[in-house]
Amino acid sequence: SNGAEIARALNARKAARQMSEMAKNTQSLFAQYGHDPQELARMIGEIGTKEGMAKFAAEASKATTWEKLIEGWKAGLVSGPVTHLANLMGNGTFATMRVPIDAIAAGIGRLRGADVGERLSMWEPVARVAGMIEGTKNGSKIAASMMLKEDAMVGKAESFRHAIEGKKGEIIRLPFRALGAEDALFKAMNESGETFAQATRQAIIEGLNPQTREFRVRTVELMQNPTPEMIKEIFDAGTRFTFNADLGPKGAAVQSFVKEWHLEFMVPFIRTPGNIAKELLRMTPMAPVIKEWRTDLAAGGIKADRAMAEVVLGTAIMSTVFAFALDGNISGAGDPDPAKRRAQLAAGWQPYSIKIGDTWYNYQRLQPVGTLMGMAADIAEVWEHMDSDESDKTPKMLSVAFANAITSQTFLQGITNMINALSDPTRFGPRLVQSFAASTVPNIVAQPTAMLDPFTREVDSVRQAVQARIPGLRDDL
Repeated sequence: SNGAEIARALNARKAARQMSEMAKNTQSLFAQYGHDPQELARMIGEIGTKEGMAKFAAEASKATTWEKLIEGWKAGLVSGPVTHLANLMGNGTFATMRVPIDAIAAGIGRLRGADVGERLSMWEPVARVAGMIEGTKNGSKIAASMMLKEDAMVGKAESFRHAIEGKKGEIIRLPFRALGAEDALFKAMNESGETFAQATRQAIIEGLNPQTREFRVRTVELMQNPTPEMIKEIFDAGTRFTFNADLGPKGAAVQSFVKEWHLEFMVPFIRTPGNIAKELLRMTPMAPVIKEWRTDLAAGGIKADRAMAEVVLGTAIMSTVFAFALDGNISGAGDPDPAKRRAQLAAGWQPYSIKIGDTWYNYQRLQPVGTLMGMAADIAEVWEHMDSDESDKTPKMLSVAFANAITSQTFLQGITNMINALSDPTRFGPRLVQSFAASTVPNIVAQPTAMLDPFTREVDSVRQAVQARIPGLRDDL
């Protein structure tokens, strides 16, 4: 059957995927020990026998007390149900957006009069949907197997090894395992969607009619034996669309700086938020600041069409949100006047949310679309609060909206709180200490506690910040 043939095609790429993962792990190893070339050379030099390999693995897995503390703390940060729901929804939303982007890119290709092979076909978005559905089946099996057995920590854990040993470490790292399983599901889905789309494009280039049996036979053939170029595109789609792509030399430099200066408590994660920020900017008029977007545009053809399609779709989303925000149905950061904002909150209003009926639903965690929506809502709010005689309206509007949308993100709260505390220690210093102390309570406890409480609790001390995240004790505030 076609399903069985497709499954065989997906399984045929497992060896190549494993090789790719090995390469990434090796790169991470060099990133870990690159600051001490002699030690790295000694360790690698001993890999010649089975005993040498075992010794290398043992030494490479040694972790300091600090690394163990960081691993446990970071696992607590991502342990909450809201975090995992956000990861699922964010990955799902972003994967789904590839379909309209393909459709828009196909339209752009037609408008510029490109020949077949130099533009996307309208059949490709359809093929992507079929591939994503098929990939979901395979991805579910992979995700289930990952939950049953702990694997290497690469993905969103941003660590290539396990710091805490034994069964205790396995239990503490369960949130990372869950994130990895979730990403594996969407990685398989995106890879399958890209495989179907690539095979469809090649078959059309070869002059086959999508409505014939010959076309279907040829696409299955291509899925089972993809070209090297196709394989690269497929793997890139899997990593990029789950926000796990490598950040490049600059990102690696930031990661090394944070690790060497022990700044993990301020910046616990770098790669995932960095990729989210990149994808966000690629969907706005600010896309040219992203190197990968400029490279795609300069390449011309299909890549350029897709790059333009991302901006078109992102701008359309922002325009729609802007209109709804002006009507009061989508919120941004809120009134800049603290007293008025408190009054809004007391009336049931909620920042960065969509109003459906009489209830507000937060959209911030639908990344990167959530931040895109937040920027548009903030622009609408700034527009409403600026005087009519302000001549610098547009630059001010954009700068304020961008600053609000970015600094409000969870992954930047540590840096934002630190900068605020340094600029005004009296006002923001206590908040920084409270935030850090509160983060020691794992989110698997804190998030349900807050969700089940219909009231917003007042926090005025470090003790109360911790108390607000513990069931039972929160009720005393």
